[in-house]
Amino acid sequence: KIRALGISEDSDVVIYSNPFDNWGDEGRMFWMLEYLGHKRLRILDGGWVKWVQERRPFEHGFVTPKPGTFTINPVASVFAGKDELRHLVKQPHPGTAIVDARSLEEYLGKEISGIPRPGHIPSAIHLAWTGFLHANATVKDLQTITESLADKGLTQDQEIICYCTGGVRSSWLYFIFKLAGYRKVRNYPGSWWEWSRDFACPVEKDTKGLQHILNVAPQGRPS
Repeated sequence: KIRALGISEDSDVVIYSNPFDNWGDEGRMFWMLEYLGHKRLRILDGGWVKWVQERRPFEHGFVTPKPGTFTINPVASVFAGKDELRHLVKQPHPGTAIVDARSLEEYLGKEISGIPRPGHIPSAIHLAWTGFLHANATVKDLQTITESLADKGLTQDQEIICYCTGGVRSSWLYFIFKLAGYRKVRNYPGSWWEWSRDFACPVEKDTKGLQHILNVAPQGRPS
């Protein structure tokens, strides 16, 4: 399927989407292609939103490119799995940080349809994927990104493992970390869909914190 897109090893691949109409799909494509071994990847800053606002040319219909010659060569160092994370939770390593890319409500334990257990992976640092975009869908400047990551105690000498619900929003954070110069970054594609379904995987939540940000009083008391 990748070859059918016209992609070869030496192709310069530019990925775009509408950042406000999805969960960071362009980040997922970036991570996936990097995991599969492609090395010449970029994301169009501002995506479709900025492109249309600037009245740049576009066309309708499907494009059928000449098939490429790309050969998959997986890069295991950008992938993280459930068992590895479970071991890390049991035996934390000071040089590794787990980062949750979901909304604060999801992180604290908001009930989500289809998710058997709300909450987050123990020790995970909350870092919403949307926090690095301007209103025009462009990525914030590198200094702002670096300061935001440092404020969370995240440094370039650490290994960073990102997750979300299904590995999409976390892929966008993966891209942001790479953009900021972090080299030891991995994505957990199974993310909360997989983790919450395995009752051997521990979960933490903060009901009081969730009630506070949602302005919901404890059960049995008037709001």
